[in-house]
Amino acid sequence: MRRLGPILLLLLIPAPAVARETRTVHVRLLERWGLQEAGFRESDHGPYRAIAARSGYLVEGGRPGASLRFGESTGTWWIRFQGRERQYPGVVTARASGDRLVLDDEVPLEDYVASVVTSELPADWPMESLKAQAVLARTLAVKGGDHPDGSLCDLTHCQVFSGDRSAQGRQVALATRGLILTYGGLPVTGLYHSTCAGARASNQAIFGGRAVSYLQGGPDPFCQASPHARPWRAIVSRAELAAALGVPSVEAIVLLDRTPGGWVTRLSVDGQRMTGYRFWQAIGRHLGWGELKSLRFMVRREGDRFVFTGIGLGHGVGLCQWGARGRAIAGRDYRRVLAAYFPGTQLKAI
Repeated sequence: MRRLGPILLLLLIPAPAVARETRTVHVRLLERWGLQEAGFRESDHGPYRAIAARSGYLVEGGRPGASLRFGESTGTWWIRFQGRERQYPGVVTARASGDRLVLDDEVPLEDYVASVVTSELPADWPMESLKAQAVLARTLAVKGGDHPDGSLCDLTHCQVFSGDRSAQGRQVALATRGLILTYGGLPVTGLYHSTCAGARASNQAIFGGRAVSYLQGGPDPFCQASPHARPWRAIVSRAELAAALGVPSVEAIVLLDRTPGGWVTRLSVDGQRMTGYRFWQAIGRHLGWGELKSLRFMVRREGDRFVFTGIGLGHGVGLCQWGARGRAIAGRDYRRVLAAYFPGTQLKAI
């Protein structure tokens, strides 16, 4: 009998099973909603189970308990809350903190990346800009969030995670699967923002602390298509501003220092000095993050209100998302996009 050749032998050996995604990330969900009750289910058409938080206990059907888990059998789950319905990947643990529901979603890493990409950016943006966003999303997930336990939240404080995984998001996650951005072999602080409006800022100018070599400012002519690259105007009453800053009243704002690109780094409010970032954060927390769009602004008082005029959207450090879009349209692939915004860094497979 003729012996089987080596190629045919290989064909007869069963192919190994594709390994399931084992790396996961923990995401704290829906905290800003202050949920006291919600409905959960694990299938498309199954009934919702009504869960409520009462005095540190989860209550379902009048029975108190410590915690519940959803999604273990399907790897996906649904939540209904305040007239809304969302679907999430992973396995969620629900528990109570006083009268508030606390939701911790353990999500497979690539499902998380697929959702973040199109939660942060429009799905119809150029593929190479979406790939750059995917690498940064994965890098932050691997590095861990700024919360004390290292978890991530689902807001812009970390990065937006809606649970949605569109076909485009899945495609981008697959195309960059396992890649993170590193410096010295470690995951970078992969900061990004919407629109720098032509000039990015350095990390130390905006946030203070030591300078990070790959987070230095510079010109960026690629984001001029952004609607936020055009001048905007915000009007804030003296009363609203005082409430945001936690002071009795506000009489005068003086801008003390700014970067070469125009980002305000220091100012004074009635003689009290503070960083521009602290001022911006206070207004954002109190009035909403779209009110004062960026720190590239001028300000004047008009009677009982302050008028801010500026350009840009976000903190101005790291990757400019509209700039990444412009670079992709100009023919740069995602590797060149990331190299432009984070010089000296390297892509690494985890």
